[in-house]
Amino acid sequence: MYAKSVFSLLLVAALATPVTNLHALEPYQQQALDRILASVDPAMRPMMQAQLQPVLAMMDQSQVESMLAGYLAEDSQGQVVEEAWAESGSASPEDLAFNQAQYEPVIRSAWQAQHEFDVAVTAELDRACGTGREFAVFGSAWRYEVYPLTPNWPRASNSADLDVQIIGQSYAPSDGRYQFDFSSVKTNFDRPAVVNAINSACAEYRTIGETFVRDANQRVNAGLLEQLPGLEGAANLEAGHVRAALEETLKAHAPSADGALLTALLNAEN
Repeated sequence: MYAKSVFSLLLVAALATPVTNLHALEPYQQQALDRILASVDPAMRPMMQAQLQPVLAMMDQSQVESMLAGYLAEDSQGQVVEEAWAESGSASPEDLAFNQAQYEPVIRSAWQAQHEFDVAVTAELDRACGTGREFAVFGSAWRYEVYPLTPNWPRASNSADLDVQIIGQSYAPSDGRYQFDFSSVKTNFDRPAVVNAINSACAEYRTIGETFVRDANQRVNAGLLEQLPGLEGAANLEAGHVRAALEETLKAHAPSADGALLTALLNAEN
């Protein structure tokens, strides 16, 4: 069995994830991020925050606690782990080539599947939900709106080459010749199910937006501008539930979301 520390694996996953806009964190996620950032070189903190914050935002409390516990264990025992790893020996070039010949095609296929998923989801959201900026009322110095749906889901990195380099070299064993079981790795996805989920979510979202615009215009015409903040908040709360449900569905269908590839690399046998 081959294993590496929990926090090292999280860092690899974070560095392989494209940086998007930073997501607001729950208090338990923010506390974990603060503890991690406090332990690294100050010069590295902005980069670490940009990479780790989107990853933490997608974890529930038990996952965050598990990750943080792994980090704290590594932080206190890192020297022991590194020494044990150094003493474990290294593989020959032939062994490494044997391993890579197994995992590289799978990594590339998995990346391609996730990339196609990302492209399809983005296109379907644009088609079914529109820009999301039309559900607004505004005047000379005010604007109230239902914000765009913009769900989050696990996405492919910038390239398959990057995954081969980072995931392959960081997760695959390098101390001998191994056999991998990639039978659980997804290399496709259920496109009709994804399209149906997006259509359903966007239909709900558009209904919320249209209802908000209708009700907001009624308030404006009646001179009740003071009611608009509450109306906006209620509409966005309702849209948030739609977004959360869609995110769960997208995570369930995203090829890479179950971590099967990483599990297979870590569970290699020699």
